[in-house]
Amino acid sequence: MRKRYLVALVLAAQVSAELREGAILKLTIQDPVTTKMAPGTIVNAELAAPAFDGFGEVLPSGTKLKLTATRVWKERTVGRKRNIVERIFRPLDFAPRVTRMEIQQAALPSGQAFPASALRMSRGVTWLRVDSEVSLASTAVVPQSKTVTLPAGTRLNAVLVTAVHSGLSRNDDGLRAVLRQPLFVDGQAVLSAGSELDGKVVNVKPSRWLHRAGHVRLNFQHIAAPGQPTVDITAAISALDPAEKNPWRVDSEGVVSGGPQSKVKMLLQIGISYATGKIIDDLMEEGIKAAAGAAAAGTAATAARYTSLAVGATLFAIQRGRDAELKRYTEIEITLSRPATIAVTSTR
Repeated sequence: MRKRYLVALVLAAQVSAELREGAILKLTIQDPVTTKMAPGTIVNAELAAPAFDGFGEVLPSGTKLKLTATRVWKERTVGRKRNIVERIFRPLDFAPRVTRMEIQQAALPSGQAFPASALRMSRGVTWLRVDSEVSLASTAVVPQSKTVTLPAGTRLNAVLVTAVHSGLSRNDDGLRAVLRQPLFVDGQAVLSAGSELDGKVVNVKPSRWLHRAGHVRLNFQHIAAPGQPTVDITAAISALDPAEKNPWRVDSEGVVSGGPQSKVKMLLQIGISYATGKIIDDLMEEGIKAAAGAAAAGTAATAARYTSLAVGATLFAIQRGRDAELKRYTEIEITLSRPATIAVTSTR
């Protein structure tokens, strides 16, 4: 018998709006950010998506913000540790450098400033965490009461709080995400923004030789609105934020795979393999000639050619495929695979 969770939904009147401490905002950076920026530089940004307080929108998309930067630097992303052999034979398999920014505060168009932290920057978009409660204009929500069951196929827009990497994560590692915006079903508010989802990482397989990509599956098992009891769910990731323009793929089962290597990296690997084979060809041919004399020139050339081809082909074959990687604060879509009714007994 299918297990269902039936709970009464009650929405109380809301007399004030605020950005809650810990709220995550998605911003578009308007100014160039470089490591040469002086401390105290003002960086203009705007909300790339609305900000919510529970079920109500408190800041619309496009709201201007001013960020006071204190430090900008570059650092290596987390990647697979490589030994000396891998460094020699897989020189292109390295973690790229990313830009990070530390800010002192953020300010709204009204001039109201609040402490905040820049979490991750990517392609002109940064995620911002509100570090202290910010009171905004008053608003109101009409009280309602209804029992709501979410059907299978319900989609939730969330931000992944736990980083996942097919080469570093392990089966049964913990997983956490936060709902980006409230969920409404048939005009009824069901889940408030900030609701937390947790689960486990399963079916992890790192990238392998012959350019085979790694993959990983994200299973979400529980969800809880702020201040409410945890409810069991069965859900998996179904889509990634298209604005990220990453190469990862998500199939119908919720498995995230690394996808094919980029054309540039593939051409570089072919070039490195060819150059290595050519060097070995020349060294072997000259070595055999020096040892056996001119009479062995033909044999030396043939042996060196086949050896260099074998080395070049082997070097190309041992290159790994692309690992599936979802960084912290990646925007994702989660889809329920079974019906469930979520408990929300009250709002502020």
